[in-house]
Amino acid sequence: KRWKRKKTEAAIQKRAAELATVAEISTQVTTLHETEEILQNVVDLSKENFNLYHAHIYMVDVQNENLVLAAGAGEAGEKMIAEGWEIPLSRERSLVARAAREKEGFIVNDVRDEEGFMANPLLPDTAAELAVPLIIEDEVLGVLDVQSNEVGYFTEEDLNIQTTLAAQVAVAIQNVRTFKATQEQAEYEAKINLISQRIQGTTNVEEALQVAVRELGRALGAKQASIQLDTSTKQGS
Repeated sequence: KRWKRKKTEAAIQKRAAELATVAEISTQVTTLHETEEILQNVVDLSKENFNLYHAHIYMVDVQNENLVLAAGAGEAGEKMIAEGWEIPLSRERSLVARAAREKEGFIVNDVRDEEGFMANPLLPDTAAELAVPLIIEDEVLGVLDVQSNEVGYFTEEDLNIQTTLAAQVAVAIQNVRTFKATQEQAEYEAKINLISQRIQGTTNVEEALQVAVRELGRALGAKQASIQLDTSTKQGS
């Protein structure tokens, strides 16, 4: 009985520590304003605090129907990013692609027994893998994939913890995207207002057109800009 009680207490302490880690990671990433920074912080902190062999995040490229590696922990992660690793969303045997397609997390606790498992030469000691999707409003943004060098390492509790973390990361990414979209809209409106003010300050049509061409060219980053007027007249019968 004493042994069971100690085991239960240890499990509770482990879960409390992991939830604290999720809270810590979430707090840190909410202060960041670049998606790349968020993702890199998540994989680095996850690897360290969850005692993992490796952690990385793939982001969904809807246009090309791929999952593109966006952040990876350690030297292996850096090299994989540099090499431009991608996974087709349709790949049957990929745990990452499956998590994205089915919008739920999965565990493989012995990759050697997994049919069709493709070993990563940069991660030769991977023994167990857990993948959870980053979802916001039913849209899959990417997949958090974590790995251990111990067979049987992951539990359902681990899946719940990583799912909670993935949800927090998805919110952080969405907040960054919303912030940038709002910022871009504000900058666009400010440019339009400035151009309107300068056009209103002109004294004739020719000057107004010159100002419009010049300012629109600057705003669009164009090397050359011109305005063509239709001077033809139509006569009715």
